[in-house]
Amino acid sequence: MTNSNLIIVSGHLGSGKTEFCLNYASHLKRNAPQSAVALCDLDFINPYFRSRKHKEYLNGLGVEVITPEDREISAADMPSVSGRIKSMVLDRDAKVILEVGGDGGAIVLGHLSEFIHKRGFSHYMVLNLNRPDTDTFEKITDMIALIEKSSKTSVTHLVLNNHLMQDTSAAVVREGYLKVSGMPLAATPVKYVCASGDLIEELKDIKLKENEEWFALKRVLRYAHEV
Repeated sequence: MTNSNLIIVSGHLGSGKTEFCLNYASHLKRNAPQSAVALCDLDFINPYFRSRKHKEYLNGLGVEVITPEDREISAADMPSVSGRIKSMVLDRDAKVILEVGGDGGAIVLGHLSEFIHKRGFSHYMVLNLNRPDTDTFEKITDMIALIEKSSKTSVTHLVLNNHLMQDTSAAVVREGYLKVSGMPLAATPVKYVCASGDLIEELKDIKLKENEEWFALKRVLRYAHEV
């Protein structure tokens, strides 16, 4: 059973999963300002909130950010889930994003799978075809199967985020969309096609399939050399 109030977001390293999560959390809050919105970082393999400004950015928008505690990161081989994350999963009135790492990182969801399945969920896997681990249909389906096995949750939708970081162009986004559109992925359809707002304007000639949507990304994440 899909549920738009509990969203799992997974994806391989380099997919743009973190950028999507930051943008999606602000999107949920913007569209439901009176609702509680939380972004829970369950990526113990590569936890991303290393800079306070990411937390401060979302907190300023009214989004609660729940990150791993130091003791949990230090025990990443046997990660536990904090009580606060569990309480958010159980809160059916809250809009909750659970970000998990791709492949083995998704195993942490096993601690929550009973509650997740009772509540219902949507599971978005972020996909960038410019990454060597997800650049063919066979590799994409293998990644889906691996994440599903690790997380004990089905991947319900794909979020296409074809990019080359700062070198992303309309042609890069177009190439990824046309490539994925030709793949037999009916069991895991594309939900969002991501690009910056200016690139989306350049790509309006693309006719998305039924139930596909453009998702405008605003760059929030900054790397150490950019700070």
